[in-house]
Amino acid sequence: MMSNNSNPGDDKMSQYAQEAESFQENENTEVDNQFESFKTVVKVFEDNKEYDELFEQEIGFDSNTIKLADSNNLELIAEEINLVPQRIFVYRAMLDSQTHILQLLEDSYENWFSKKYIEVDQETEAKYDKTGNIVGTKKVERTEGAKKHVIVTQWEEEYINFQNKLRAERYKLSLIKSAVTALDNYSYKLHAVQNYRELLLQHKIEQFNT
Repeated sequence: MMSNNSNPGDDKMSQYAQEAESFQENENTEVDNQFESFKTVVKVFEDNKEYDELFEQEIGFDSNTIKLADSNNLELIAEEINLVPQRIFVYRAMLDSQTHILQLLEDSYENWFSKKYIEVDQETEAKYDKTGNIVGTKKVERTEGAKKHVIVTQWEEEYINFQNKLRAERYKLSLIKSAVTALDNYSYKLHAVQNYRELLLQHKIEQFNT
């Protein structure tokens, strides 16, 4: 049977205390386990422009920007809470742009590959009669795997160039996603610490007045 003396306020304080403690223990290591910081050059997505037509700009992220200097300072916590949404907005905009960039490049690659596939699929070779004389042409018969192999080998430089670009754009996307996740976690934990400190302060005031 549950006790009727349970105080919802105490339960909340206990919950926030656990979250605040977790924040204080992990704030200096959570992001560092993924990366300390990064700088990279990304393309900026614009409608009705091809991948190679887009201009580039440098972006970066520093894990020191999501480390709270003093988790006991309510004023500092409030300032951080006010700043974080803007940072999240900026990095989510970067994430959205990079998602479009990757999709644009993937579409470009698929279009290139389709054109090469049609070329390979329509290739013909000499047709011989039983005596070995050429009597016309016939379509070259290849499996799907063989057709792809022809494309990769015959247009190797273009294929490798596409693959390198795709790999780089996917990596940049993963970096930006990590930054957004880190900022989301930081925002959540800042609110947890703020709630805990405010409840603790309120509890002390109530004790003082009794």
